[in-house]
Amino acid sequence: MRHKGTAVGTSRLIAGGLALVLLLTFPPFAAGVHNGDTSTTLISQPGEFRGLAVDRARARLYATDDTSFDGVKVVGLVVIDLNTHAEVTRLPFYGLTGVALSPGGSRLVVGSQDGYLRVIDPDTLSVIQAKFFYGESFTAAYMWDMAFDGEDRVVISEGSSFVTCEGRVIAVNLTSMTKIAELSEPPCGIEPFSGVSVVSGIGRLYVLQDQQVSAYYVSNFTKIFGLHDAGFTTHAEITPDGRRLVFSSGSAYDASTLGLLADVGHSGDIAIDYLGVHAYFVQGPFIDAVRLTDYSLTARFAFVSYEVFGPMTVKGIAIDKDRSVAYVLDPEAQNANTLHSVPLLPAFLDPYPADGSVVPTDFFGIRASVSGGIDSASVKVFVDQALVAHGYDPGYGFIGYLPSSPWPQGVHHVAVWGAISSGGSTWLNWSFTIDSVPPEIVIEDPPPAYRTPDAIVRGRIIDTTAVEASANEMPLAVDRATGEFSATARLEEGANAFSIYARDQAYNENRSFTLLLYVPTTTRYVDADAAFSLEFPSNWSLQKDVTVQDVKLEAVMTGSFGVNLNVISITGILNPSQAGINAEAERAYASVSQLPGFSSFEEPAPIEIPSLVAATYSYAWDATGGRVYQRQVLASDPVARHAWILTFTAGEEVAFRYDLMFLWMADSLRPERGVPAPASVPLVVIVGGAIVALAAVLGVGLILLRRNRTKASPPPVQWPPVAGAPEVPPHKIREPPRPPPGT
Repeated sequence: MRHKGTAVGTSRLIAGGLALVLLLTFPPFAAGVHNGDTSTTLISQPGEFRGLAVDRARARLYATDDTSFDGVKVVGLVVIDLNTHAEVTRLPFYGLTGVALSPGGSRLVVGSQDGYLRVIDPDTLSVIQAKFFYGESFTAAYMWDMAFDGEDRVVISEGSSFVTCEGRVIAVNLTSMTKIAELSEPPCGIEPFSGVSVVSGIGRLYVLQDQQVSAYYVSNFTKIFGLHDAGFTTHAEITPDGRRLVFSSGSAYDASTLGLLADVGHSGDIAIDYLGVHAYFVQGPFIDAVRLTDYSLTARFAFVSYEVFGPMTVKGIAIDKDRSVAYVLDPEAQNANTLHSVPLLPAFLDPYPADGSVVPTDFFGIRASVSGGIDSASVKVFVDQALVAHGYDPGYGFIGYLPSSPWPQGVHHVAVWGAISSGGSTWLNWSFTIDSVPPEIVIEDPPPAYRTPDAIVRGRIIDTTAVEASANEMPLAVDRATGEFSATARLEEGANAFSIYARDQAYNENRSFTLLLYVPTTTRYVDADAAFSLEFPSNWSLQKDVTVQDVKLEAVMTGSFGVNLNVISITGILNPSQAGINAEAERAYASVSQLPGFSSFEEPAPIEIPSLVAATYSYAWDATGGRVYQRQVLASDPVARHAWILTFTAGEEVAFRYDLMFLWMADSLRPERGVPAPASVPLVVIVGGAIVALAAVLGVGLILLRRNRTKASPPPVQWPPVAGAPEVPPHKIREPPRPPPGT
């Protein structure tokens, strides 16, 4: 039984894979050598395995697994083919612990944490008997170790999963499913999680506890004696001849007298082959084979082990002597272990990186376990057909090679060869791929604006390996050959965030963000007086010739969430060039920067609008009633010397959604030339930013008036005229009125 404390976990370094068998010019290997095709010993996902049993007649391994970490794997009794190491089936039983096969193979029994005993027909794998067996008030319900006495009788140790010293041992008749005998010996005479061993030849039952063994007649549970010794543990194996009891401590005792025969010098979970030739002690990362005739070490087998504290196991190793394989439960974390199949032959095992794997980092060492009598001094390592200098770690039993520089991108091939101490040689080849480059995501250019709410986005994901992808967090199908994909997105008015996520086999990740603009059906508003036209959504409201604080707004367009656009028209521009507009945008920006709580999103910059010269900037500020976002566009017609100020206003919370739509509307601004301005339209020169700042406040004011709120006012601004422009009397520049005291 293995129980090593409370470590919380570890990450897996070795993954499954089959080694490639390549043609090399190495010498022929000796018979019985394990070469190449099953180099990785790991044969299971992580679980919480408790017990193992080998069924020689049916070439099966039975294992109890009680945890699924992915929520998909079925927990219960696992049936594994000894020839292929593949799972035959999983019988869905919850809370399984120990498993035992009768000597003649006619019955298989599995225990559980709640005292439920199942008897299974090994031929059909169907449950033929089942019943609860537990002590009073469940003080002893957790079934643990089990040992057969003939084909129809099983002895079971029971305990408790919580802190208690009350355990017991029962004998059950499997035909009648009745308890025929019980041992409890209170208080604390039998500890929970005790082991049981039956020596049928002498009619003995041994109850195994730490440093204590009690002997009973198995027929009636009468106690014969109890002994204490440092070599006694809860796990021991009886030799097939029934003459020796070998404990996991490495101590061997006479089965009839419990006299010490030998201390073999090796310890760990123990199994004895059915011929009684060797005892195998596993203590990761090694399995030591000890010959039972003279207790000498005959071979040491190595595999990758995490050497962490793991779940308790009833039986952590089982031997398939017919195929020279040891099945081992190796811990990965406090509540997780994995099942390994370790060849009991000379072999290089558990290569890292695993054969066929894709690795995201480009600087690491490679390794492989040297197992079963390979002379470590003879080993040669070839990387990409070049002999390299390597090291050997006897504490872990593996060879390793660390390159002096990062691995180049692409496929790398490794070959290792070694001489066997008893004669002959063995080898292993494997390959892996270095891929530290994330997938490239290419999106076909979307249109400037979608005019229907259903958008189809196409593109490609470029990578050397298959990728896992999603669009807006939903699975995305990607053509494995071309990397092409097509995704549908349902759009709302304004800008819509669209993301593509891609991850390759090496877990390199990339994400692409695109804004998809949806503009619903629009109407072109033509203003002959102000000599411009503009597209705006047909579902927005429109007000013409609105005067606020003696400033005429040619048009006010209002949409959802209170967003709006207002337009001011200015004629008689002295400098309608791009330079002139840029200068006015800088002055206007400086003016609005004095608004309360001002924060800049975009500083003044030219933008392209057909037939016009224009500049824009954007910002947010604290208006009474809420924080607002605004974008202002200054545009002029250099032919007609006409200018317009467009002020877009929205609550800051919807600015991301509507700003791109605002820019699309500004891009639709066109001059309407050849229409003479009415005499009532004043000639105004853009002077500084006073009118622009006032326009900003007006835009907010329109929103707040719709909400019956008080609008904010900017501080008064007085700026000098544009260079080269005539002096403008102060009364020509309107400043927003100051609110009365207390407002």
